[in-house]
Amino acid sequence: MANLAQKAVQSVLWLLLSNGAVRGGQTLALLFIGALSGPEVMAPVAFIVTFLALSSMLFEDLFVYQLVRCTPEQRETYFPAARWYAIFVALGISLIVFPLTPWIARWVELPSLESHLRWCLLAVWAHALQVPSLAQLRIAMRFRQQFLLSLPNLVIMALLALLLLEFELASGAFLAITVGVACGQSLLLSIAVASPFSGMSPSREAGGQFLRYGGRLSLTNVINTLFAMVYLVVISRAFDAQALGQYFFADRARELVVLPFIGALQTVLFSTLSQEVLSRDALHATFRRSLEVMSFLVVPLCFAVAVHSESVFALLFDTSWSSAAQYLMVMALAATLIPLHSLNLTVNKYLGHADWLLRIELVKKLIAVLVLVVSVGWGVAGIVWGQFVVACIAVIINGWYADQAFDLRISRQVAIFALYVVVGVAAFALVYFAADFIAAAKPTWMRVALEFIAALLLYILGNALISSTGLQATISLLSSKGRHRVPG
Repeated sequence: MANLAQKAVQSVLWLLLSNGAVRGGQTLALLFIGALSGPEVMAPVAFIVTFLALSSMLFEDLFVYQLVRCTPEQRETYFPAARWYAIFVALGISLIVFPLTPWIARWVELPSLESHLRWCLLAVWAHALQVPSLAQLRIAMRFRQQFLLSLPNLVIMALLALLLLEFELASGAFLAITVGVACGQSLLLSIAVASPFSGMSPSREAGGQFLRYGGRLSLTNVINTLFAMVYLVVISRAFDAQALGQYFFADRARELVVLPFIGALQTVLFSTLSQEVLSRDALHATFRRSLEVMSFLVVPLCFAVAVHSESVFALLFDTSWSSAAQYLMVMALAATLIPLHSLNLTVNKYLGHADWLLRIELVKKLIAVLVLVVSVGWGVAGIVWGQFVVACIAVIINGWYADQAFDLRISRQVAIFALYVVVGVAAFALVYFAADFIAAAKPTWMRVALEFIAALLLYILGNALISSTGLQATISLLSSKGRHRVPG
């Protein structure tokens, strides 16, 4: 168990680098091109990125998670079957989406979306073909190899995007980044990751298992992602392309800072849990330790984005992006709750409660629809604040189901999480108001950097004074990584 914990720590660090290189680099490039092109150009890209996220999660949930969970005896059957069924799913998506693209483009009032969506079908096939290779890496927890494989593809796509920008082809640059990265990554994984399970065979047993567990899990994320698409459609039709571009720009900025980090922790936690069968007490201890560490790390990151978003946007962009800065502030506050969301959902995945996950999403989306209907009257800002309200309610829903699954009350979880929020609020508020009192109103890079460093040091000092488990566990994990190296 100790060796597994050390390998998990190293895996998190490598996957952080991988997500930073692929998802972070991709998002940074999208923001860069969007800043040069203007909010209107970002509008169709919002639908493209959301569609590709849906495609990626569909194949990951339907096949990759199950290949990681399956026993060594099942792999001879499950891997060839996954290849077969993944290609079948990609074909089904293509046959549905391709003829519908003209209607979709007219409905959301974005004509350029038609050709963009059709190009995205290449990425759908890339996601299907990389299923066995991605599962192999996760089973062996070879996240260092995943990071190294991401680098050449990222460099090539960045150079291609810069070339297209030089010829003022912003749409082509967006597609090179979004579709090109997916295709290149699939090609590299297929070449470099040798799978011992060759061939393709439509096993009835494996197909039934994919649908029983992964089908519900995929339907859960389909609902989740399609609802993200609902926000885009509502903003596009109720307001205009500029408003949609600003909203999506803020959402990508949040993605750049927060979500790759959370994704790394969630992926490694699931892979680690799948290595052993834990008792209830061991699962409780693992959950609490993970929540302490994630809360300790995520809270200052989200608070920093919320506090400094307007200053950073003012330094980087013109006034056309000022609304995006305000949206990002609220989104970052909502993202602070991600440790409570992601850990509860990950443990339910580990326990095999795919039916519960589907039920959770249905309840949350019903509430989100009601909040959206009320909040849209206050504009895009009202919609973003409505998302914050939904995130708070979702914590209670996720926690209640987690309590049913492994008997850890939501009140206990919130008490653990709230400790870091209180320390974070105290640290950032003290620095913010002190800096505002003694410094000029106009932001500078030096001021932003000094405020962030001072708040972070105060946050760490506050955790040290109260001897928080999150600080102690983080130091322990990092120091033990240095003493016990495990091949990644």
